Amino acid sequence: MKKILTIALLMFFGTISAQNEIDEYINTVIVDSKNTNPVDAKDLTMKNLFDQFYNEVLQDESGQISEDLLNKITVMVESPSTKNMQLMNLLLVFQDYINEVSENPSSLNSEFQLKIVEAMENEFINLKQDVPVIIYVYKIEALQTNEKFDESDKLIEVALKKFPNSVPIKAYKFLATEDENVKNDLIKNHSNHWFVKQLDLK
Repeated sequence: MKKILTIALLMFFGTISAQNEIDEYINTVIVDSKNTNPVDAKDLTMKNLFDQFYNEVLQDESGQISEDLLNKITVMVESPSTKNMQLMNLLLVFQDYINEVSENPSSLNSEFQLKIVEAMENEFINLKQDVPVIIYVYKIEALQTNEKFDESDKLIEVALKKFPNSVPIKAYKFLATEDENVKNDLIKNHSNHWFVKQLDLK
């Protein structure tokens, strides 16, 4: 499934131009996933996986994904019994997009970036599950990429109330406000974090 999605995504980047095309593409990913795998609002497997992904890739100092998590994702992708697979497939599409942009910056599609994050957010809401912290981080980034800085600033405040120990959200708070208290916290408590190192705070 991941290889299929990757190929489809690269083809998509080469042809997308209008909002309705983005919506149609994302809807196809969701509908096809739900037709292939069961949907279960009581199953928290995806919520837990998104949290593990966040903890390893964004919150941990190294920012490295573990072999254990990679293997877990592989097993889930290959199993037709995996529940709420639409969330996994949206995450895989998003990660493929991020990887593609990092290798080829000209493939940046800010509208697609925001819409795919909002699609993940809405799927968790539709399942009546808590929206994972990683979605807040991704949405803050996507709003900023779309130059929606007022919305991003508001979301940072909401996110920090829900996740006060999130290093990436603290970092975005500092970037948005240059708050000295936030800066000192990052230097004192998170100086070895990969994101904080990029900020090169003094």
